[in-house]
Amino acid sequence: MASIRPAIILGAALCLAAFGARPATAQFRKPDPEAAAAKKKAAEEKAAAEAKARQFERLVKRYQRNNNDTYTLAKIMTTASSMDPKPSIPADAERLFARANAIMKKAKTPKESEKAVPLYEQALQIAPWWPEAYFNIAVAFEAAKRFDDAGGAFSLYLMTKPEEKDAAEAKRRMDALAGKKERAARELTPEEIERRKNVSIAGDWISPSAPDKGVQLRFKYVDDGWTMEEPARSADNFSVVKANRKEIQFDRVPIIYEIRHGEPVPKRARKGGWHVHCTLSDDGYRLHCSAKVFGDSEGLSSGTDEYVRSE
Repeated sequence: MASIRPAIILGAALCLAAFGARPATAQFRKPDPEAAAAKKKAAEEKAAAEAKARQFERLVKRYQRNNNDTYTLAKIMTTASSMDPKPSIPADAERLFARANAIMKKAKTPKESEKAVPLYEQALQIAPWWPEAYFNIAVAFEAAKRFDDAGGAFSLYLMTKPEEKDAAEAKRRMDALAGKKERAARELTPEEIERRKNVSIAGDWISPSAPDKGVQLRFKYVDDGWTMEEPARSADNFSVVKANRKEIQFDRVPIIYEIRHGEPVPKRARKGGWHVHCTLSDDGYRLHCSAKVFGDSEGLSSGTDEYVRSE
């Protein structure tokens, strides 16, 4: 028998040693079911939050087109209270809020407190979910002796679902409003009672939030009928529908202009505009107007505004 060479035996031994050193089977990490489920849940929560944010934005834009839409306002508050994180307050609203707070800090009379109201209202038009703005405008209404409006603002504040101690404070102040209203009525002097009997919408009215625009509404009683104009604007037609000493209803229709030889020339009236209803406050110093669009309302929006007498 031929003998095996030592070199061959040595090579075979080395090969066996080399193959014997390798692991028999590679080890692979198995997926973690809990980690996968957590990742999926996080993705779903993110998608749900993004969808809610888009819905919230749509609701706010809808309300800003018509701030008489109480259903949309309630949806905004419900949605905002369930969002995490809460919606941020736009800078414009914060500036208006700060200006109103500064007025309230210095106010010593109901008339001075009244000046803060339109600023809070503008802030809430921008951020209608803002709890602090509802509470502060309620306090301003209360200081201005507008107790019914204060109660309404406190109710809206409670709809924002504040913390328990803050809600309790709002409810306490609401409960006190009825008594304050009764005391305020008893405090009227005979002269003030008589004056209030004779107040009317006649005169010039300005917006406290834009006093630089001058007189914006003017009502006159002429030849057994009421007339009106808007001196600060010349691009609208007005027609009185119904009026008395304490309220007036009129239609306001914008005029469409065209440029001729570099100058604006009235072309025609739009086939739509606003139905406006204004009511006078009991003391005769404030005029509350609500406007509702009709007809061709593209680019127009419904809303409310407050005016005070021009001094």
